[in-house]
Amino acid sequence: MLKDKLKVLMDEKQINANQLSKNTGIAYSSILDWIKGETVPKADKLLILAKYFGVTMEELLKGET
Repeated sequence: MLKDKLKVLMDEKQINANQLSKNTGIAYSSILDWIKGETVPKADKLLILAKYFGVTMEELLKGET
């Protein structure tokens, strides 16, 4: 799941949601919602996250490593 993969990637980069928000320009509240599993990012935000973490959008959504 996205929330699990996001947590792993953030841990690997040793960043928190606030830092991810600042580094990507994505709203902090949106990132928190994704981490909680309350919502899923739209394609444009997925692309930003994928590029930032160096993974594919599919890897993010499926939680693959």
